[in-house]
Amino acid sequence: MRRITATALIALVTLILAATSCAPPPETGPVHRRIIFLGIDGMEWDIMGPLVEEGRLPTFARLFSEGAWGELQSLDVLESPVIWTSIATGKTPEKHGIMGFAKARPGAEPVPVTSNVRRVEAIWDILGDRGWSIGVVGWLSTWPATPVNGYLVTDYFNY
Repeated sequence: MRRITATALIALVTLILAATSCAPPPETGPVHRRIIFLGIDGMEWDIMGPLVEEGRLPTFARLFSEGAWGELQSLDVLESPVIWTSIATGKTPEKHGIMGFAKARPGAEPVPVTSNVRRVEAIWDILGDRGWSIGVVGWLSTWPATPVNGYLVTDYFNY
């Protein structure tokens, strides 16, 4: 299951927060801003950096020059559902409830974790409640889909 999940994520696990915010300067009309959060599970800067410098990843070079970016300071637990849920919620695994790829069941085989296990709101829930239009694609542990102000395409294809 880890190999399938990693492959799908490396193929571009993305969270797109397409948002509009209104904080217009008094002398102009409304300013529309969009935020795109792109995460690629397992992509290392020591691999990506040289490819960008060689000109082999021109879109990433443009994203780096025109946007904001940074290297993830990760958790001690290096299981993708744990890390991605911590990113989405701003909470530790103990608080958000996702502790690994699978959830143990007494007397039965473990099952993949789902959005039902998450105990706190994700950033898309918080922003959506504030009127932002949200788009989430392929984020780990988002199945079954929950209502958002926009769209949420779950990670269910991984299973």
